[in-house]
Amino acid sequence: MKVDCQKGDIEYVSRMGKKSDKTRPIIVTLTTMGKKIELLKNKKMLQNSGTYYIKEDFPPEVLEERKKLNIQLQREREQGKKAYIKYNKLVILPEKVNSQQERQKRILSQSPETATVIEKEHKNTSKNPTKKNKMDLYLVKNKPVNTEIKSPSHQLLTKK
Repeated sequence: MKVDCQKGDIEYVSRMGKKSDKTRPIIVTLTTMGKKIELLKNKKMLQNSGTYYIKEDFPPEVLEERKKLNIQLQREREQGKKAYIKYNKLVILPEKVNSQQERQKRILSQSPETATVIEKEHKNTSKNPTKKNKMDLYLVKNKPVNTEIKSPSHQLLTKK
């Protein structure tokens, strides 16, 4: 399975159910969440074995919710949507945008003759209004009334 698991990575192991001739599932508790994620990501490697499989253990309430969501999951997948169940919620992925203009992050370079026309069109279609930085806003609020220097030392120098 290509997962390196040492004895120290396993915290607790036990069999479920009563002792009988039937095969019983095993519950394994791992010391770190990282090791659990690594095992769950590589559980597909065991699909070819046929007898072994790995499932995440959920509380009974969550298992009931997942059963209900599984029906809705099948309907969404039949409609062609990509969806999956995460814990006790159904996650439906949004469809990708195929339009080249929607995916385009910036305007491509144009020749100087057509550049001004394209820039005007782009300015009209931009989603964000023009933004002012904080310094521009500060200068508008605190605009000086008179720009002459009025200090006593300056007046003394100019009189002589």
